[in-house]
Amino acid sequence: MSVQAEILNLLNHLKREHGMTYLLVSHDSDVVAHMSERAAMMESGKIVREFTRRDLELAEHFMG
Repeated sequence: MSVQAEILNLLNHLKREHGMTYLLVSHDSDVVAHMSERAAMMESGKIVREFTRRDLELAEHFMG
């Protein structure tokens, strides 16, 4: 298991066990879809689009 996967699994565990919320910044859409219930896309420091987990899963399905 990669270090990234171990850290992401730990974050998910902490979220479940302690009801934590956190901000994840990533350019990896697979990671965002796996880790997030909601996501936002930023451009020039401003939010230009918001997504649900389902939106991200559908986008990955159609974009491969």
